[in-house]
Amino acid sequence: MARLNKFVELYRYNTLLEFGFAGEKVGEDGVSRDIFIPTFKAYGAPYTLKYHENIANTGPVAVEKLVFAIREVGKVEYNMLAMLNGEQYVVNEMTPTNDPLNARQYDLIQLLRGNGVENTYRLPG
Repeated sequence: MARLNKFVELYRYNTLLEFGFAGEKVGEDGVSRDIFIPTFKAYGAPYTLKYHENIANTGPVAVEKLVFAIREVGKVEYNMLAMLNGEQYVVNEMTPTNDPLNARQYDLIQLLRGNGVENTYRLPG
């Protein structure tokens, strides 16, 4: 992902993201099902990439990609699940900050949309 040297204004952090992992829960019928287990919540700022945007084919395999700037430096991991407005996403790419002690720094994360825990586009690694 491209990273420009700029800061994100505080008023833009207006989207609540809930991060977590996939876990198993045994139901009353004895069947084990995957569920979303939340770890923490963070406010993110929608971020638009101006240069080096990913251009993909459209069609039945097209996925929605969202980019957010978050101030929770170092908490988000690659392949972590995220919940946004009831929809599940997976962290596809992340660009950590260069200086975590700087108050204006942020991490960039790119989210891919999935269709629930069992159908989320998880990546190897």
